[in-house]
Amino acid sequence: MNARRRHAPRRFAAGAFALAFAAICAAADAPPPLSPEPFFRFADFGSLQLSPSGNHIAGLVPSRGRRSLAVLDLATNKIASLSTFDGGDIVRFDWVNDKRIVFTISDLQSGLGEDRGGGLFAIDRDGSNFRELAPTIRKLISETRFVYRYTFLFATLSDGSDDVLVLSNESSARYPDVYRLNTSTARKTLKTLDRPGDVIGWVADNDGAVRAAVTEEKGTTTRVWWRPKEIANWTELGSHGTRGARVLPVAFDGDGSLIVASNVDRDTFALYRYDLEQRKLGELLVAHPRADIAGGIRFDRTKNRIVGVQYEAERPGTAWFDDVGRGCRRRSTRRSPVTSTTSRGAAVRARSSIRSPIATPGPTSSSTSSAASWNSWPRCARASSRRRCRRASRYVTPRAMDSRFPPT
Repeated sequence: MNARRRHAPRRFAAGAFALAFAAICAAADAPPPLSPEPFFRFADFGSLQLSPSGNHIAGLVPSRGRRSLAVLDLATNKIASLSTFDGGDIVRFDWVNDKRIVFTISDLQSGLGEDRGGGLFAIDRDGSNFRELAPTIRKLISETRFVYRYTFLFATLSDGSDDVLVLSNESSARYPDVYRLNTSTARKTLKTLDRPGDVIGWVADNDGAVRAAVTEEKGTTTRVWWRPKEIANWTELGSHGTRGARVLPVAFDGDGSLIVASNVDRDTFALYRYDLEQRKLGELLVAHPRADIAGGIRFDRTKNRIVGVQYEAERPGTAWFDDVGRGCRRRSTRRSPVTSTTSRGAAVRARSSIRSPIATPGPTSSSTSSAASWNSWPRCARASSRRRCRRASRYVTPRAMDSRFPPT
């Protein structure tokens, strides 16, 4: 008994040493703690857009802690960094033509209510001919302007010029007008001098002609207007109050037919072709039993018609109207690092401002910087240009929707 008591401290010390040694070995074999930085840093590249010719891809890349704009030449695989704003991030851009790009900025590191960005800028794809088209909020504040005057991109044109359509409240602080803006000279031409009233939303066709509008009267009555061409008189299509069913213009198809969003006899908004002769809803284009579809139209310039609709339901998706889009969906189900690529030559967004525009804030200074590291971007971009369709993990087939589609 005494011998056991004498050896007990030794056994305890040996056991403690064994446990400590095992803990040290486990700690040595354990992986290092995961850094939170990858979850909060910008993606290596994003918001990819093909140029109208399909020979270049523009995208947003991280540079010096900010998001900047760069262009990849698909023929040479060379990347050109176009613009970086000190204290700001480029948040949206569009191709004006195959040479020129228009963009706006914001400060993604600022808190809510502290953003002072916005503005509108243009630059050539080689980084030259930079032009400020509209000042940022920060610049307006520094100039002590008491009325906020904004200029937002409304639509790009397909005529090959340096012009775009913009929304601006220069003539009326509350109700915007549509201007044709030259991105090289910053000169604007008013296109909506004969407005039908206090317009809160405009819709242009695919040639850039402003042909539909929504007006308000005393904040209680909304009226919808249409005209067959830009030089014609306005015709009222209908009116509605603040509650109840309504019909709102969304876009124009290639044949000139008006596309509207309506919740008449429905719980959700759906897209219809509007019968202008009978002044009533026509063919149902697409509907969803649980989500509103009031925009997101994809227009194919080569086919001169609508080819699909993007929507937000339980998860985002796209319903294609023809077999080409569905073929893109099937081919792009393979895993690809390209998350979102669109081609202006193939599909463009509808030209509508029925939803009120919101400024995108950001700072005003500009500078150039070297291109960020896009290790796999040239390969991904080439694959994307061949597909010319979005990644389809979020697409649904028309059978998954309560929909009817126009004939192809």
